[in-house]
Amino acid sequence: MRRRRAQGDDLDSLGLLLDTVCNMFGVFIFAALIVAVMSLTRTTQVVEARGEPLPASSPDPRLESAQSAVDDLNERLEELRNSRGRVIADRAKEARSRRSAAERELEARVKARDDYRKGTEDMRAFIAGLDQAIPNLRSEIAGLEDALRRARSIKEVEARTPMRRALEGRVPVQVVLHEERAFVINPWWEHVGPGDHPCDIWSHWNEQAVDVRISECVIVRCVRGGDVEIHRKVMLRDDGGIPAKDADALAADPRWVAFLRSLDPRRHVVTIRSTPTGFRAFGPVRGSIVSQGVPYNAEPIRLDPFYRDSIIEGTPIGQ
Repeated sequence: MRRRRAQGDDLDSLGLLLDTVCNMFGVFIFAALIVAVMSLTRTTQVVEARGEPLPASSPDPRLESAQSAVDDLNERLEELRNSRGRVIADRAKEARSRRSAAERELEARVKARDDYRKGTEDMRAFIAGLDQAIPNLRSEIAGLEDALRRARSIKEVEARTPMRRALEGRVPVQVVLHEERAFVINPWWEHVGPGDHPCDIWSHWNEQAVDVRISECVIVRCVRGGDVEIHRKVMLRDDGGIPAKDADALAADPRWVAFLRSLDPRRHVVTIRSTPTGFRAFGPVRGSIVSQGVPYNAEPIRLDPFYRDSIIEGTPIGQ
């Protein structure tokens, strides 16, 4: 912008200089004409005063000299005008060229600015996406760290499903996993005395998990210390069970804590039956049971809508 303004100032200064020169030559020409006219008039007056006629064909050398000077000045003035026009034309052409170059440079810079703005907006959108994803990532990392911590806590405990012959003589304890909740079918924590028999416990429903109005327990035979055959049809409560998809929440639930305390690692075996909607709760439930040193058995089931099983002598995990 300063260079353009400087170019304009140069053109204005040149124009003022040429105007001054032209005006000066005009003044010289005008003065020469006046001198010539006055000289001619003075000569005519002198001749008339003397009574002599003016020569008709004898030109005045001074007049011719003045006319010649006027012609020279006119030619010089025309040359100056032409020179001024060429200079102005050259200056204008150069100014147009520089203006075109400046416009191209401006377009390039505008494009570079727009590209930078677009890149900045894309980067801001990317950063905003990261900001939104960071809480989820942190939550997932925390979950993984918690899973690793629980895995380390039970790494010394036998986590495999024990063989059936290792479960002979143990009392099966049924836990059903459904809709990410754990349903403990019988209230084992209410029967911790030495006089309680498993037949009494298997026929005593946990009302927090079982709809006792339509559940059935058919005891074919149950001899204390002898033969056992019990057939059960259990309806799980829609609002029952213990939330089990989160290991920490499960470990802090007082109902689950009471259930774990009622188990004897030397006497009981936990039979985990899981529906398709209960698989997510399997990991926390299994880890919690294994951490107590209690053996377990796991099997998939489907509800029809009842949970059905049979407890028969010789099948220590129930059927």
